[in-house]
Amino acid sequence: MSGIVDGVPFAGTIITNDSVGVGVGAGSVGTLIGTTMAGGNSGRAMLFSKAGENIQCQFNYQSGKALGECLRSNGVKYLMTTNPPK
Repeated sequence: MSGIVDGVPFAGTIITNDSVGVGVGAGSVGTLIGTTMAGGNSGRAMLFSKAGENIQCQFNYQSGKALGECLRSNGVKYLMTTNPPK
C-alpha cells in the first residue's frame, strides 16, 4: 500500500484479518492515505516515508469501502476513508 500524507509519500504493508488485501487510492481528511479491501472486515497498515517517518493505521472495511484512523510518528491523527469529503 502507498499513499501521500501532507505531501510526503509513504509505502508499506497491509495485514487483514484474512490476509487478503488490495491497495488502491483513498483519502483522509485533507490528505491521501488509504486502501480498499477485498474480503474480511478489519486490518492494519504500517507505512514508512523515505525520511524514516511512519504512519500506523487501523481500519474496518466492507463492500469496497474502508474507514479507520491513522497515527503519524509526529503524533498527528488522520481519518482514513474511501469516501473523502469534497
